[in-house]
Amino acid sequence: MLVKLATLAEPPGGRYTPDTEDAMVSSGATSFEERVGHVLLDAEFVTDEQLAKAREQGGEGLLDTLVSLGIVARETLMTVLSFQLRIPVVDLKSVQVDPEAVSLVPEDLAREHNILPVSFETDGSLRIATMVPNDFQLSSRLSSVTGRQTKFALALSGGLNEMIDQTYAVGLPSPPPQAATTAGDGDTSVAISPAEERPQAAISAMGQDMSQLPAVQAVELVTLQAIKRKASDIHIVPTADSAKVLFRLDGVLQEQVMLPLRLHESMVSRIKVLAEMDISETRRPQDGSFTLGFGEKNVDFRVSTIGITWGEMMGIRILDRSGGILSLEDI
Repeated sequence: MLVKLATLAEPPGGRYTPDTEDAMVSSGATSFEERVGHVLLDAEFVTDEQLAKAREQGGEGLLDTLVSLGIVARETLMTVLSFQLRIPVVDLKSVQVDPEAVSLVPEDLAREHNILPVSFETDGSLRIATMVPNDFQLSSRLSSVTGRQTKFALALSGGLNEMIDQTYAVGLPSPPPQAATTAGDGDTSVAISPAEERPQAAISAMGQDMSQLPAVQAVELVTLQAIKRKASDIHIVPTADSAKVLFRLDGVLQEQVMLPLRLHESMVSRIKVLAEMDISETRRPQDGSFTLGFGEKNVDFRVSTIGITWGEMMGIRILDRSGGILSLEDI
């Protein structure tokens, strides 16, 4: 019985992917739950009569109905989903929602797709509760919006809509208190929080505190500064407890800013999304490219990544074609 489930659950490579034809082929929540219901039926966890009875109840969804009627134990359902079908599960009755995770997903997007960001994984990816954990098109869209890899988990215990209402009704977290300090020599005052959260260099060359910026804004700021300073390359290099952003100026690498590792991971994911690279691959080298508009001109970027001890190192070559050929006097 369990061998049959495992065969369904383990596609080539051992991962649940869009190419898994035997698993969860529909993008709708109802079809998804029906598919799981048939898996439970084939494995003899439920009978035809019990499945029909659960369907008649409606309301909270087929899987939650099976549990509430006592037909399938919650532990059994979670085991089948998590270990046999390789589908992560989040229990809405016990989950602790991380406000920082919620802040990355706009409320209208969460309501439109009935999703709730709940936490961060150890690799920096965003865990999202949903009723349709096989919606890979939505996963790609969320990665683009948040700048992070997204991982879906099937929401159990019902009430996902209600929890979305409650979570976003509370409001997004406000930034922690900041102590103002002057950079010196008449520079504008900037805000710096404790060193373990905001490396002081996070404001040095960029003119503002980057440590709390969303990945999308941080990438825009770094690329814009690189263009303004006529850098030929951007290097993003992780270390044991932070990450460095360096510009190659006149052939020499110069450190511009230090960032928290959390922001480094988000920025790398964001750039990989722009460059159409695989955000789930962090060990093997990758190459890609993208174009950004700055005012009336477009600038091309070539991206290369490679895994090192502390994470992924990224090199970005800037190809600003608007400058044309320099005259001898300009040189």
